[in-house]
Amino acid sequence: MKKIAMLLALMLALLPLGALAEAVQAAGPVDDTPQNELAGYVIILHTGDILGEAEEHMGFDRVAEAKKRFEAEGASVLVLDAGNAFVAPKDETEPEAGETAQPEDTAQPEDTAAPEDTAAPSVPDETNAAIARAMKAAGYDAMTPGDAEFALGLETLSALRTRAGFPLLSVNAQNEEGARLLTGSVITEKDGLRIGVFGLTGALEIEGVTVADPVEAAQAAVDTLRGEGCDLVIALARLGVNEDGVAVARLVAEQAEGLNAVIDITAGAPAKGLWLENGALVASAPEKLEGIGVVAIDPTGRCAAMTMDESWF
Repeated sequence: MKKIAMLLALMLALLPLGALAEAVQAAGPVDDTPQNELAGYVIILHTGDILGEAEEHMGFDRVAEAKKRFEAEGASVLVLDAGNAFVAPKDETEPEAGETAQPEDTAQPEDTAAPEDTAAPSVPDETNAAIARAMKAAGYDAMTPGDAEFALGLETLSALRTRAGFPLLSVNAQNEEGARLLTGSVITEKDGLRIGVFGLTGALEIEGVTVADPVEAAQAAVDTLRGEGCDLVIALARLGVNEDGVAVARLVAEQAEGLNAVIDITAGAPAKGLWLENGALVASAPEKLEGIGVVAIDPTGRCAAMTMDESWF
């Protein structure tokens, strides 16, 4: 089998950026043999729009296996989800205003308390609890909630976050008083790189939840994370499109200075990623885990984007 370490090293070293992304798509299965050829590389595995249907496709076990295989070749791996992993209430009724309750374990210094969540989601608790357990077992590091998660209510979402064991990120989801509802960002160090990841939320029709301008919120988050010494800054987003049909993720990547990449399944970026003139990357994964999105970062900071499908395993 082809070894991904050799393929990535060759492409990142020798190919121009445009050709790199296309060539990455031809890469084959990951070698099972432990190697150190990806030492110094950071691999970001990302998913989105799973909506409880993971096992009908590749499944969370494949995410865990991909992480294990990349780590076996010496890479540091970050696993992220761009929203709508859980199952929303089936009745499509808007949650009550009480859903602005502040999750205890994700409070920010600027947050204010909100009324207790009184909404009762129609989805059986065990369904989403099982998804949370599966994501925890697969090794997810962070997630930005989608409309499916917000529709469950923040009290339920906080309980799922606790069960899953990873933070839910959004710098611009607020209550009606303008207080942030979730943790804004996380910083992780991988092979000497300090990586900041922050969440961005698009327009929502959830009573009691407001969404601040994503470009302004992104720039403020980038400035903060750069000020905290981050070498790479990545937005984990679910922003949709604007009234002109343009992916808001692209606008954020174009306008937020110092932002390296936006991972957003609603952006509809090709498997090789959407590369902008300012050097920023917009990446999307296949929905419902029909594939796993990958962003590979070499020790010099160059990136390659691709999708892993079943043929890799």
